[in-house]
Amino acid sequence: MSDHSVSTQATAKRAQILQAAVRLITRDGLGQVKSSIVAREAGVSVGLVHYHFATLDVLIREAFMFADAITLRAMADAAQEAESGREEIELRLFTWLERSEEFEQAWKIWGEFWHAARQQGDIRTLLHTLWDEWLQLIIEVVDRGKQDGSIPARVQSSDAARRLAALLESLGQQLTTGLVTVGDARRLLRGAMDMEFQQ
Repeated sequence: MSDHSVSTQATAKRAQILQAAVRLITRDGLGQVKSSIVAREAGVSVGLVHYHFATLDVLIREAFMFADAITLRAMADAAQEAESGREEIELRLFTWLERSEEFEQAWKIWGEFWHAARQQGDIRTLLHTLWDEWLQLIIEVVDRGKQDGSIPARVQSSDAARRLAALLESLGQQLTTGLVTVGDARRLLRGAMDMEFQQ
């Protein structure tokens, strides 16, 4: 077997383990995740889990970033057809309100990590980093909209990004618990964006 084949198989096994960890976190909660349970869920040995992830904390952090990367790719794909900054931010944010498995998992795993961040400093640090990256992405899109004229120049990009991100996070958690319908969530987000970016 060539080195390339071995590397490809190792990458596939690593992804298989991360997918299993994401399923467990979203289904059973962060506190119930153990290496042996992840191994059983993934259909691999505990030794293989430890080979790819030195500790359970490393596996959990990697699973969080793995799930986050999936949603970031989905957002980027959705935004490809945007013709303006305003349209791009709408496509990126409204993608989070689709009832797809990947986004339902993302909302649940973000909820688990928000909770864990209150008690665990390393999780809190990771959460802060990913949240800041998320805000920066929104800020950059708002700035593009201001440059192309689809968003008023008077809009404070950072403040608008923080308000929209906070609303979207709240709506996502409400969706996972049945407190709001997809239709209502989309209506509320649309109203907030119209107020933020009214000409």
